[in-house]
Amino acid sequence: MKHVVLNLILSAKAAKIIDSFASLMKLRIVFYSLDGKVIKQSRNEGNSPYCRLMQDEIFGIERCLKLDETKHRECRESQKIITYKCHAGLTEVVAPLVIYGDVVGYIICGQFRMSDAIPCFIKDEKLKQLYLNQQKLDYEALDNILEMMKMLMEYITEKELIATEIDYRMMKIKNYIDTHYQEEISLNTLARYMCCSESTLSHYLQNHDTTLKYLIRDRRISAAEELMKNNADLTFSEIATMVGYNDSHYFSRIYHKHRGITLSEKKSRFYNKKKIKKS
Repeated sequence: MKHVVLNLILSAKAAKIIDSFASLMKLRIVFYSLDGKVIKQSRNEGNSPYCRLMQDEIFGIERCLKLDETKHRECRESQKIITYKCHAGLTEVVAPLVIYGDVVGYIICGQFRMSDAIPCFIKDEKLKQLYLNQQKLDYEALDNILEMMKMLMEYITEKELIATEIDYRMMKIKNYIDTHYQEEISLNTLARYMCCSESTLSHYLQNHDTTLKYLIRDRRISAAEELMKNNADLTFSEIATMVGYNDSHYFSRIYHKHRGITLSEKKSRFYNKKKIKKS
Protein backbone atom coordinates (compact mmCIF):
# COMPACT_ATOMS: atom_id res chain seq x y z
CA MET A 1 0.00 0.00 0.00
CA LYS A 2 1.44 3.36 -0.97
CA HIS A 3 1.76 6.14 1.57
CA VAL A 4 -1.50 7.96 2.27
CA VAL A 5 -1.60 11.47 3.70
CA LEU A 6 -4.19 11.55 6.48
CA ASN A 7 -5.73 14.36 8.47
CA LEU A 8 -4.59 13.47 11.98
CA ILE A 9 -6.42 14.51 15.14
CA LEU A 10 -4.33 14.57 18.31
CA SER A 11 -6.24 14.02 21.55
CA ALA A 12 -5.95 16.51 24.43
CA LYS A 13 -4.25 13.82 26.51
CA ALA A 14 -1.59 13.22 23.87
CA ALA A 15 -1.01 16.97 23.51
CA LYS A 16 -0.54 17.26 27.28
CA ILE A 17 1.95 14.37 27.30
CA ILE A 18 3.98 16.04 24.55
CA ASP A 19 3.98 19.37 26.40
CA SER A 20 5.05 17.70 29.65
CA PHE A 21 7.84 15.78 27.94
CA ALA A 22 9.11 18.95 26.24
CA SER A 23 8.99 20.95 29.48
CA LEU A 24 10.77 18.25 31.46
CA MET A 25 13.59 17.93 28.91
CA LYS A 26 13.58 21.66 28.02
CA LEU A 27 13.36 20.76 24.35
CA ARG A 28 11.16 21.74 21.43
CA ILE A 29 8.86 19.02 20.07
CA VAL A 30 6.84 19.30 16.86
CA PHE A 31 4.24 16.81 15.66
CA TYR A 32 3.94 16.64 11.85
CA SER A 33 1.58 14.87 9.48
CA LEU A 34 3.03 12.82 6.62
CA ASP A 35 2.93 15.83 4.27
CA GLY A 36 4.80 18.09 6.71
CA LYS A 37 1.80 19.90 8.19
CA VAL A 38 2.34 20.94 11.82
CA ILE A 39 -0.26 19.28 14.04
CA LYS A 40 1.16 20.26 17.42
CA GLN A 41 4.08 22.29 18.75
CA SER A 42 5.12 21.79 22.35
CA ARG A 43 3.90 24.74 24.41
CA ASN A 44 3.25 26.50 21.05
CA GLU A 45 6.96 27.26 20.74
CA GLY A 46 8.60 28.26 17.49
CA ASN A 47 12.26 28.04 16.58
CA SER A 48 14.84 29.29 19.06
CA PRO A 49 16.46 32.76 18.58
CA TYR A 50 19.63 31.00 17.42
CA CYS A 51 17.78 28.98 14.76
CA ARG A 52 15.79 31.99 13.57
CA LEU A 53 18.97 34.04 13.16
CA MET A 54 20.73 31.20 11.33
CA GLN A 55 17.78 30.81 8.97
CA ASP A 56 17.38 34.54 8.35
CA GLU A 57 21.01 35.53 7.95
CA ILE A 58 23.25 32.50 7.37
CA PHE A 59 21.74 29.45 5.67
CA GLY A 60 18.17 30.38 4.77
CA ILE A 61 15.05 28.46 5.74
CA GLU A 62 14.88 26.55 2.44
CA ARG A 63 18.03 24.63 3.32
CA CYS A 64 16.50 23.63 6.66
CA LEU A 65 13.23 22.53 5.06
CA LYS A 66 15.07 20.44 2.48
CA LEU A 67 17.06 18.65 5.20
CA ASP A 68 13.88 18.06 7.22
CA GLU A 69 12.21 16.57 4.14
CA THR A 70 15.16 14.25 3.55
CA LYS A 71 15.20 13.03 7.15
CA HIS A 72 11.42 12.58 7.17
CA ARG A 73 11.74 10.34 4.13
CA GLU A 74 14.53 8.29 5.74
CA CYS A 75 12.42 7.92 8.88
CA ARG A 76 9.36 6.84 6.87
CA GLU A 77 11.26 4.29 4.82
CA SER A 78 13.10 2.76 7.79
CA GLN A 79 10.25 3.19 10.31
CA LYS A 80 12.97 3.91 12.87
CA ILE A 81 13.98 6.89 15.00
CA ILE A 82 16.69 8.93 13.28
CA THR A 83 19.20 11.30 14.90
CA TYR A 84 20.99 13.90 12.78
CA LYS A 85 22.87 17.20 12.97
CA CYS A 86 21.39 20.19 11.16
CA HIS A 87 23.28 22.87 9.22
CA ALA A 88 23.35 25.09 12.31
CA GLY A 89 25.29 22.45 14.27
CA LEU A 90 22.36 21.35 16.45
CA THR A 91 21.14 17.80 16.91
CA GLU A 92 17.56 16.78 16.15
CA VAL A 93 15.63 13.54 16.46
CA VAL A 94 12.77 12.45 14.20
CA ALA A 95 10.54 9.55 15.25
CA PRO A 96 7.84 7.87 13.13
CA LEU A 97 4.21 7.58 14.18
CA VAL A 98 3.17 4.13 12.98
CA ILE A 99 -0.47 3.06 12.76
CA TYR A 100 -1.26 -0.52 11.63
CA GLY A 101 2.21 -0.87 10.13
CA ASP A 102 2.21 2.42 8.18
CA VAL A 103 3.96 5.70 8.99
CA VAL A 104 1.31 8.43 9.14
CA GLY A 105 3.30 11.22 10.81
CA TYR A 106 6.42 12.23 12.73
CA ILE A 107 7.55 13.77 15.98
CA ILE A 108 10.66 15.93 15.83
CA CYS A 109 12.52 16.67 19.03
CA GLY A 110 15.46 18.97 18.87
CA GLN A 111 17.42 22.16 18.84
CA PHE A 112 19.98 20.91 21.34
CA ARG A 113 23.75 20.77 21.18
CA MET A 114 26.03 17.88 22.05
CA SER A 115 29.22 19.87 22.64
CA ASP A 116 30.63 23.17 23.93
CA ALA A 117 32.75 23.47 20.80
CA ILE A 118 31.59 26.38 18.63
CA PRO A 119 30.90 25.41 15.00
CA CYS A 120 33.60 26.78 12.68
CA PHE A 121 31.12 28.87 10.64
CA ILE A 122 30.12 30.94 13.70
CA LYS A 123 32.28 34.05 13.96
CA ASP A 124 29.86 36.58 15.45
CA GLU A 125 29.90 36.89 19.26
CA LYS A 126 26.12 37.22 19.41
CA LEU A 127 25.70 33.98 17.45
CA LYS A 128 28.22 32.24 19.71
CA GLN A 129 26.24 33.20 22.79
CA LEU A 130 22.94 32.16 21.21
CA TYR A 131 24.48 28.80 20.31
CA LEU A 132 25.72 28.27 23.86
CA ASN A 133 22.25 29.17 25.17
CA GLN A 134 20.87 26.08 23.44
CA GLN A 135 20.13 23.11 25.67
CA LYS A 136 23.18 20.83 25.95
CA LEU A 137 22.86 17.05 26.25
CA ASP A 138 25.43 14.32 26.65
CA TYR A 139 25.19 10.97 24.86
CA GLU A 140 23.65 9.23 27.86
CA ALA A 141 20.89 11.83 27.97
CA LEU A 142 20.37 11.44 24.22
CA ASP A 143 19.99 7.66 24.60
CA ASN A 144 17.37 8.24 27.31
CA ILE A 145 15.49 10.68 25.08
CA LEU A 146 15.47 8.17 22.22
CA GLU A 147 14.06 5.49 24.51
CA MET A 148 11.44 7.86 25.92
CA MET A 149 10.39 8.96 22.43
CA LYS A 150 10.00 5.34 21.38
CA MET A 151 7.78 4.65 24.40
CA LEU A 152 5.85 7.88 23.79
CA MET A 153 5.02 6.94 20.20
CA GLU A 154 4.04 3.40 21.18
CA TYR A 155 1.81 4.70 23.98
CA ILE A 156 0.07 7.20 21.69
CA THR A 157 -0.73 4.53 19.11
CA GLU A 158 -1.61 1.71 21.53
CA LYS A 159 -3.97 3.95 23.50
CA GLU A 160 -5.34 5.39 20.23
CA LEU A 161 -4.63 8.96 21.38
CA ILE A 162 -4.43 10.03 17.76
CA ALA A 163 -7.28 9.61 15.31
CA THR A 164 -7.86 10.09 11.59
CA GLU A 165 -10.81 11.71 9.84
CA ILE A 166 -11.34 8.46 7.95
CA ASP A 167 -11.38 4.90 9.27
CA TYR A 168 -7.81 4.13 8.29
CA ARG A 169 -7.93 0.57 9.60
CA MET A 170 -10.91 -0.36 7.43
CA MET A 171 -9.40 1.43 4.44
CA LYS A 172 -6.21 -0.59 4.81
CA ILE A 173 -8.13 -3.86 5.19
CA LYS A 174 -10.11 -3.18 2.02
CA ASN A 175 -6.99 -2.14 0.12
CA TYR A 176 -5.36 -5.45 1.04
CA ILE A 177 -8.42 -7.39 -0.08
CA ASP A 178 -8.53 -5.40 -3.34
CA THR A 179 -5.00 -6.59 -4.07
CA HIS A 180 -5.33 -10.20 -2.90
CA TYR A 181 -9.01 -11.19 -3.34
CA GLN A 182 -8.06 -13.79 -5.98
CA GLU A 183 -5.98 -15.60 -3.34
CA GLU A 184 -6.87 -17.35 -0.10
CA ILE A 185 -6.85 -14.71 2.65
CA SER A 186 -6.85 -16.01 6.20
CA LEU A 187 -7.51 -14.02 9.35
CA ASN A 188 -3.95 -14.78 10.42
CA THR A 189 -2.47 -13.42 7.18
CA LEU A 190 -4.49 -10.22 7.38
CA ALA A 191 -3.72 -9.75 11.09
CA ARG A 192 0.01 -9.98 10.40
CA TYR A 193 -0.36 -7.42 7.61
CA MET A 194 -2.27 -5.13 9.98
CA CYS A 195 0.33 -5.61 12.76
CA CYS A 196 -2.27 -6.81 15.27
CA SER A 197 -3.55 -10.04 16.77
CA GLU A 198 -6.26 -12.19 15.19
CA SER A 199 -8.56 -11.52 18.14
CA THR A 200 -8.07 -7.75 17.82
CA LEU A 201 -8.86 -7.86 14.11
CA SER A 202 -11.86 -10.14 14.58
CA HIS A 203 -13.23 -7.92 17.35
CA TYR A 204 -12.78 -4.83 15.17
CA LEU A 205 -14.70 -6.39 12.27
CA GLN A 206 -17.49 -7.53 14.60
CA ASN A 207 -17.82 -3.97 15.89
CA HIS A 208 -18.33 -2.88 12.28
CA ASP A 209 -21.00 -5.55 11.71
CA THR A 210 -18.95 -7.45 9.19
CA THR A 211 -16.55 -10.37 8.81
CA LEU A 212 -13.47 -11.07 6.74
CA LYS A 213 -15.41 -13.72 4.83
CA TYR A 214 -18.09 -11.18 3.89
CA LEU A 215 -15.59 -8.53 2.75
CA ILE A 216 -13.75 -11.03 0.52
CA ARG A 217 -16.98 -12.37 -0.95
CA ASP A 218 -18.29 -8.87 -1.65
CA ARG A 219 -15.06 -7.87 -3.41
CA ARG A 220 -15.02 -11.05 -5.51
CA ILE A 221 -18.61 -10.55 -6.58
CA SER A 222 -17.92 -6.94 -7.58
CA ALA A 223 -14.90 -8.09 -9.59
CA ALA A 224 -17.00 -10.79 -11.27
CA GLU A 225 -19.60 -8.21 -12.29
CA GLU A 226 -16.90 -6.03 -13.83
CA LEU A 227 -15.68 -9.03 -15.83
CA MET A 228 -19.20 -9.86 -17.03
CA LYS A 229 -19.80 -6.25 -18.00
CA ASN A 230 -16.60 -5.85 -20.00
CA ASN A 231 -15.96 -9.40 -21.29
CA ALA A 232 -19.14 -10.92 -22.73
CA ASP A 233 -17.30 -13.99 -24.07
CA LEU A 234 -16.09 -15.20 -20.68
CA THR A 235 -17.86 -18.24 -19.27
CA PHE A 236 -19.07 -18.30 -15.67
CA SER A 237 -16.47 -20.97 -14.91
CA GLU A 238 -13.70 -18.71 -16.21
CA ILE A 239 -15.00 -15.76 -14.23
CA ALA A 240 -15.24 -17.83 -11.05
CA THR A 241 -11.59 -18.90 -11.40
CA MET A 242 -10.45 -15.34 -12.14
CA VAL A 243 -12.01 -13.97 -8.95
CA GLY A 244 -10.76 -16.73 -6.65
CA TYR A 245 -13.35 -19.55 -6.75
CA ASN A 246 -12.33 -23.03 -7.94
CA ASP A 247 -15.90 -24.32 -8.00
CA SER A 248 -18.12 -22.41 -10.46
CA HIS A 249 -21.32 -24.00 -9.10
CA TYR A 250 -20.46 -22.84 -5.59
CA PHE A 251 -19.74 -19.37 -6.95
CA SER A 252 -23.13 -19.33 -8.71
CA ARG A 253 -24.91 -20.18 -5.44
CA ILE A 254 -22.93 -17.54 -3.54
CA TYR A 255 -23.74 -14.92 -6.16
CA HIS A 256 -27.45 -15.69 -6.14
CA LYS A 257 -27.58 -15.61 -2.36
CA HIS A 258 -25.62 -12.33 -2.18
CA ARG A 259 -27.30 -10.43 -5.04
CA GLY A 260 -30.74 -12.04 -5.19
CA ILE A 261 -30.45 -12.85 -8.91
CA THR A 262 -28.58 -15.47 -10.92
CA LEU A 263 -25.38 -14.90 -12.86
CA SER A 264 -27.29 -15.41 -16.11
CA GLU A 265 -29.82 -12.75 -15.16
CA LYS A 266 -27.08 -10.27 -14.30
CA LYS A 267 -25.23 -10.94 -17.53
CA SER A 268 -28.45 -10.45 -19.51
CA ARG A 269 -28.99 -7.09 -17.86
CA PHE A 270 -25.52 -5.96 -18.90
CA TYR A 271 -26.20 -7.20 -22.44
CA ASN A 272 -29.59 -5.46 -22.64
CA LYS A 273 -28.12 -2.17 -21.42
CA LYS A 274 -25.50 -2.32 -24.19
CA LYS A 275 -28.21 -3.00 -26.80
CA ILE A 276 -30.20 0.03 -25.60
CA LYS A 277 -27.14 2.29 -25.77
CA LYS A 278 -26.36 1.15 -29.32
CA SER A 279 -29.94 1.73 -30.49
